[in-house]
Amino acid sequence: MAMELQRGEVSRLQTEEESGKTTCLVGGKPVVIHPDLASNIAEGEEVAVAGIEQEQGLAALAINNITHHRGTSIDPSNIVLAMGAAGFICIVFFVLAMQNMVNGDTTLGTLAGGASLIGLAGIIVALQKILAIRRAAAMARFVDA
Repeated sequence: MAMELQRGEVSRLQTEEESGKTTCLVGGKPVVIHPDLASNIAEGEEVAVAGIEQEQGLAALAINNITHHRGTSIDPSNIVLAMGAAGFICIVFFVLAMQNMVNGDTTLGTLAGGASLIGLAGIIVALQKILAIRRAAAMARFVDA
């Protein structure tokens, strides 16, 4: 999952009605555009797209529309909300684990500790996604004009 930058002219821009997924070619290579970014590009415009390479093509996390001097990235607010929920789960179940361990109930303490670790893993995954979006935005923004 390496971050890549693709620059070129947008061609074959199409949106699937069923899934709402937008695909196009940028510089002759396939790119899958996130719905947050789809309104910022049009056929024939020169863009720089940063994202993660996947089977369908480059999954765009940020776009710099060089033609109109406009850069955008995916809105991370839902990811931040998920990270907050994971943090809440982590803290609540950590406290429950400690209470159960102190009271001598190691089975419930272990289960609550496991749930706390799942919450911690959720925080880490959300943080990685936010950092990937920020990195992609920086890559697309500072491309040579």
